[in-house]
Amino acid sequence: MFDIIDKIIDDTMYRFKKQVLYKEDTTTQKELDKVKEYLKLHPNKDLENKVKLFEYGLEGEKQVLYELEHSGIGMYILHNINLEYNGKSAQIDFVVITARCTYFIECKNYLGNITINSKGDFVREYIKNNKKVVEGVYNPITQSKRHIEIIKEDNYDNANFLYKLNFEKNFNSFHDYIVVMANPKTIINDKYAPREVKERLVKADQIIECLKRLESKREPFRFEKDIKATADAYLEMNIERSLLKIDLEGNTQSSENSCRKSSKQNHNDTNEQNNFSVNKESIRASLKKYRLQKAKELNYKPYFIYSDSTLEEILTLMPKDLNELKKVPGFASKKIEMYGKDIINIINSYKQ
Repeated sequence: MFDIIDKIIDDTMYRFKKQVLYKEDTTTQKELDKVKEYLKLHPNKDLENKVKLFEYGLEGEKQVLYELEHSGIGMYILHNINLEYNGKSAQIDFVVITARCTYFIECKNYLGNITINSKGDFVREYIKNNKKVVEGVYNPITQSKRHIEIIKEDNYDNANFLYKLNFEKNFNSFHDYIVVMANPKTIINDKYAPREVKERLVKADQIIECLKRLESKREPFRFEKDIKATADAYLEMNIERSLLKIDLEGNTQSSENSCRKSSKQNHNDTNEQNNFSVNKESIRASLKKYRLQKAKELNYKPYFIYSDSTLEEILTLMPKDLNELKKVPGFASKKIEMYGKDIINIINSYKQ
């Protein structure tokens, strides 16, 4: 009888075949559009070149996303996840959650060809100004491992006693990584590369084959509702950031935008900012106290309620209602529902 029940459970897990894009990276595209609009008014050759290279990288990620969405493997896909824990941070291109494992996928869209030696060192070779350039590049395998270590540390600190007894084996059984070379023209010479590199370094059109191989080594252990719950947990930890690290503040565009404001609006904004600046430290202290209380109440780590960077975003925006709080990066609808009213009440209490 128990064998029959086990078979029914396994069959249910196997039947989940959907590819669900659970989080898109819309923030980066918006930032990219903003920079392109800026360049129309303020041409800048260096900035234009940066944008072109960045768009080239995004094309690589789009190719990887296309492959994932047509993999035939049941999965939830999260694009551009940013995590912070104990002063460490990780930007992960894709988090892919299946019934068998959670995969962290790093995309690289290098120009030129890549050679990996027996030590695992990465060397790039390309042509620039009709000359061959050979240079070492940062090992993306090492980068992926560091990301996993941050997640492992977080998992361990929040695990129960029984899970901790065999933590290393449990964690490694359910988490893995893949590095994707997204440029279809790149030749990967991994003849002498360590086995671990060969197994997890692939081109975009090989990612499905790689996933199926890694999946075949594991048994399914969760239903779709559990996959979704895991995806929600990553979204709760995510700090929404653009991948495009170009700061336009302080330039001509900012000045022109400021000039467009009416003098009345400037006066109101200044008064409001001055009123809040007096109480900002008090609000920060109250929000930290509230975060600690909720963390103890729910048995969470304080950062899980909201991180220090999210707290600073709240203090910068000073939201007056839930709609304004939704503009704070990292505050998904679930967090709004759980903590939103309390946060707004704390802030508004200092207006009185």
